Amino acid sequence: MGSLKPELFSLQVVDNKRQLSTSRQYSAVFCMNLLTFSYGFTCGWLSGALIIFESAETPLDTGNLTIEEIGWIASSIAIGGFIANLFFGWLSERTGRKVALYVVVVPQMLSWIFVYYARTPFYLIVSRILGGFAGGGIFTLVPLYVSEISDDKVRGILGSLLVLVCNAGLLFAYICGGYFNYFTQIYLILPFSAAFILLFAKYPDSPSSLMKRKLFDEAEKSFLFYRSIEKYSREAKTLFEDSVSNVHSNEEKDNKITVKDFASKSSKKAIFYGILLMALNQFCGCFAMIVYAATIFQKSGSNLSPINSSIIVGSIQIVGAVCASLFVERAGRKVMMSISAFGIGIGFSSLGYYLYLQSSGVYLEGYSFIPLVAFSFAIFLGNLGVLTLPFMILNEISPPKIRGFTSVLCMSFLWIFVFCAIKYLPNLIESLELHGATFLFAFNSLIGGLFILICIPETKGRSAEEIVNIMEK
Repeated sequence: MGSLKPELFSLQVVDNKRQLSTSRQYSAVFCMNLLTFSYGFTCGWLSGALIIFESAETPLDTGNLTIEEIGWIASSIAIGGFIANLFFGWLSERTGRKVALYVVVVPQMLSWIFVYYARTPFYLIVSRILGGFAGGGIFTLVPLYVSEISDDKVRGILGSLLVLVCNAGLLFAYICGGYFNYFTQIYLILPFSAAFILLFAKYPDSPSSLMKRKLFDEAEKSFLFYRSIEKYSREAKTLFEDSVSNVHSNEEKDNKITVKDFASKSSKKAIFYGILLMALNQFCGCFAMIVYAATIFQKSGSNLSPINSSIIVGSIQIVGAVCASLFVERAGRKVMMSISAFGIGIGFSSLGYYLYLQSSGVYLEGYSFIPLVAFSFAIFLGNLGVLTLPFMILNEISPPKIRGFTSVLCMSFLWIFVFCAIKYLPNLIESLELHGATFLFAFNSLIGGLFILICIPETKGRSAEEIVNIMEK
């Protein structure tokens, strides 16, 4: 590798048994996820806000929202996400991951300015589009960044933090919606985006991103920085070459992706499996139900207030995501994804059966705790895998050269699925009733569990080359 400096290798001989520090990888991911926390707040904010918008205290001059307006406001986040996914995929390849992340801050902060001045549903739709645009950038860039700076031994933990932190932001939104007024919530969330601007300045772009732009010296420095290596050594040389050899090889052969790059079995499988994982992530129903959580608890007859029920579910999401982070490198991706999908199916089946009995006029007094328990069970199991791991698995099963393209393509499908799930859930509930919609989500989850067991390979602790070889078989 021409960019390496052999004369530096003699400065320090590192014991091969020494464990390189990953502290900077953790701190960089923490800073990136300040944006993720803000996006989680964006997702959860609407649940409590809808109760305000449908009440006499609505800040809108146009009065209470209709079902059609609610559907458009809720789902417009996916419009922004879809556009952002294409834009940030393009931008990150030209400017690098770091610059692209800084661009994310602009629409994220603008979205809350539109909420502050909202007087008609149009303002809220624009705000949600901007918030979704930021979210699309986050879910495109953060998984790529994490996969490119992290060692194999911590890649799973760092990757799972994306959804964990997003859930923390969502819970924060539920709490703020219950205990703070409409405008105070905006003041509470804006500082997180500002903190990212200041704290992330010292972190370099990922080595792979710098290599792709032929910035070899900067790539070396970035590699050393994220592994806390102060001086070059023979071990550092080996680690660096192993880390970026695939990227470097592709750059030497051809910088452009061609049709031939998609001819291999591993490439076709990665794209096909990625799209199906994105479909399962949304059509399991967890995210759509969370967006309307307060309204759903209101209709289900839960013995707790809608806001308190939402806060409990948000807390359970955090526990589920923490468990995912703890066990992802122990149990493995495939095991946790399978348990998660079947668990969602069981939870929503139970909730659907309760709602069916309720709609049939069956006397259920004394059992009003079931909606909260069943919903919470489904959300907890969802956060163990289906809601947290698809983005990590997508990047792990994709061949390095087409990883960026695959991520953009599959995330584009994700945002289409998000729009369909959120926009039409109110209509689905109106036509099939709440129990019918819940049964449909349960069925989708059970089918998804079978797909994972049969098709998805285990990626735990395996290098990109090993995973590609498994996908080729």
